[in-house]
Amino acid sequence: MKFRRKFSRDVKLAAVQQLEAGSSAAEVARAFEINPNVLH
Repeated sequence: MKFRRKFSRDVKLAAVQQLEAGSSAAEVARAFEINPNVLH
């Protein structure tokens, strides 16, 4: 069974800031080791 990872508010905020700064969802997903479908 896989366990869901929990991300802190700071990590989520950093990912959103990178998206808003112009990074692609694929780049941000790779940097944070998450599925790009999570970023929407």
